[in-house]
Amino acid sequence: VILVSWCCFILIVTQLWNVHTDPTSNDPAAFLRYAKEVQESGGVSALLSQLFQGTYQEANQHPLFTALLSWSPTFSHGKLLSLTIGTLTLVLVTLWTAHHWNLTVAAIVSVLMATNSAFCATSALVTCEGLLTLFISLTWLLLASNDQNHSEFNSDSTIATPIRARLYLATGVLLGLAYLTKGTGPLFLVITLLWMIACHFIRRREQESSPTAFPNKPIAMILIAWILVASPLLTRNIRMFGNPIYNDNSYFLFLDQFENLPNLKQRMTVGEAAEQYLAQHRVGDMLQREAEGLCWESYIFVRSFGPAPLDDSRLLFGLPILLLALAGIVAERRQAALLLLAWTICFLIMFAWYLPIAAGQRFTVPLLPPLLICAAAGLARISNLSSAQSLLRRPLVVSFALAWCIISTVLTCIMLP
Repeated sequence: VILVSWCCFILIVTQLWNVHTDPTSNDPAAFLRYAKEVQESGGVSALLSQLFQGTYQEANQHPLFTALLSWSPTFSHGKLLSLTIGTLTLVLVTLWTAHHWNLTVAAIVSVLMATNSAFCATSALVTCEGLLTLFISLTWLLLASNDQNHSEFNSDSTIATPIRARLYLATGVLLGLAYLTKGTGPLFLVITLLWMIACHFIRRREQESSPTAFPNKPIAMILIAWILVASPLLTRNIRMFGNPIYNDNSYFLFLDQFENLPNLKQRMTVGEAAEQYLAQHRVGDMLQREAEGLCWESYIFVRSFGPAPLDDSRLLFGLPILLLALAGIVAERRQAALLLLAWTICFLIMFAWYLPIAAGQRFTVPLLPPLLICAAAGLARISNLSSAQSLLRRPLVVSFALAWCIISTVLTCIMLP
């Protein structure tokens, strides 16, 4: 089933290439243009030098995907790069799930990911979201597979072992790579650190008789690794903009509609844009923007769980899968489930606010693999509710997953040009 789902994923994505044929559209055009500039200026080594010197100008698209694309900055190679990243994400998530959960859950999540319309579409586009999905998925899997005893991030004693030290460093590295990929990276870092602190206080309340030490060393190690990995971009931002996490898209948080960015930057700074927005809008206006955005963003988010090649009707499949994911989050009893929930809530709120500027399922795709793991775990648990029939129900679930995979792939090949 797993091998079939991987093959189906590649077939679906290559079929989607026939739909995404315009190299001049929005983000793909920008990434290809900047990748070409990097290649002509001397390649990745020259890009690193420009970042540390503070001379690299582009402050919207972050440099990691651009650097990878610069090896061959053409539309066809860009699509192949995205497919490679998507396939790597699918394979690593499946294998990691098989190791830390079981083969049944791994087979289900592999099928759900391989046929997921949003994940497949992202893997067919020349954009950075696929790479961000890889790093965020690995971050969550790393934390989820190491918190079974509910105490990893609540005691300084855990830092004494090399395994725990590598866990914290790897977390910082992955989150640093996420920031080099897209401007939302710092938000993932902040939420993760707050989650660690919350886990500490939850653990201390549960064990009042044996209070645990504050996780200052784990937090420090994650921050150090993050700063080291993200240092090229942090250095450029400080030297050029005076803000280590500057991004041009910050302007759009304080606009009611899209505007030409170069003209906007000539007129005002991000701080001035924020002051102007707050002066021109009442609290009720801002609450209305967020509420309306949440309605639409929730619809987009639920629909993103559905399979290819369906469009709006994906909502009919997306809602049950989301409910399974919520059931899996509750049933898993892992602290990392709370982290996933926090990531999801914060990003829904943020992109709901951002919706008047841009909307799309690719913004929340990085959260899909962890959520689909929870959905697979929830489905596997439901299929095993009756222990007497579990040996019969498990093959039925796997058979259903295989049928789902094949039907989705066949329909994609038939319905798409």
